[in-house]
Amino acid sequence: MAAERPPRSLLARWGFRAATVLVSALILYWALYGISYEELRRAARGADLTLAVLGAAVPLFVFWITDALFTVRSFAWCGRPVPFKSYLVIKAAAYLLNMVNIAFSTGGVFLYFLKKTGISSRAQAGLLLWRLDMAVFGVVIFFTLLIAGGLCFPPAVTAKMDLGLILPVLAASLLIIAEWSLYWLKGGGLVMKRLPLDSNAEFWTAFRIMGPTQWVKGLAYTLPPILVNFFGMYLCARAFRLEVPLIYFMIWIPLAALLSALPIAFGGFGTTTAAWAAFFAPYGAHADIVALTVFIPAVRLITRALFGIIFMPLATREIESLARETEK
Repeated sequence: MAAERPPRSLLARWGFRAATVLVSALILYWALYGISYEELRRAARGADLTLAVLGAAVPLFVFWITDALFTVRSFAWCGRPVPFKSYLVIKAAAYLLNMVNIAFSTGGVFLYFLKKTGISSRAQAGLLLWRLDMAVFGVVIFFTLLIAGGLCFPPAVTAKMDLGLILPVLAASLLIIAEWSLYWLKGGGLVMKRLPLDSNAEFWTAFRIMGPTQWVKGLAYTLPPILVNFFGMYLCARAFRLEVPLIYFMIWIPLAALLSALPIAFGGFGTTTAAWAAFFAPYGAHADIVALTVFIPAVRLITRALFGIIFMPLATREIESLARETEK
């Protein structure tokens, strides 16, 4: 009797995972080419590892707390409250499951909220998009204030900001935010109201419900952990002896972080190295940058795994309790 073939979806998932590992290996091979083991060892031994661990791990803890709080608040604003402590342990367990199967982890969280609140997966996806919008808007607003403040610095500093590229992108981003906000908050705008968008669809429920107060609170929930993350990365840079000016770092770290998070590599290995080498190469030795950008995703991977391992028993208990409630 012929052995059963694994489902195509399973093959596709593992094939994609293998491809991300290969991409990480290729980028790291490129980055490590020409660097001796002794250079990397000196880079690691010369770094302030305590400061670097704090810079990489503390922002994850802050994000875990604040994102869980923002998530349960957003459900409460939709009239479907979720206990904060209950979701906090679910989110921690999801960090561990993400390392095994992202689809299973994401689907599991959606299913948890479906059972807990009765909100459909489609409406949840819209609510997730709204929370993501708040994070993006917060970064753009911070970036705008940073550029405005940076223009007050001496020409030696502003010359490194590449305003010819930054200002058009920033202006376009602010126009998009203004258009998007006017459409959902006031029903206005120049472009959105002319698009064939079914704003009454279930997916857009959160956007219809949330008013100006919720938008302001959403920015307040998302912006602080993002700033903590950026400052944490700056501490990591200083720990590995990168002499990068703070304002220059804060201007380019959002883009570097975005490139590092591209889902083409495993856990940010490789993409982090390429992004930091592209933006911060003039401010440190190549061996220091490589050591730093392998250290950051490694610490984050270990921290997320610890979150999952520690809170998995509590998350299992929460799932079992929810299952008993739904059976009644």
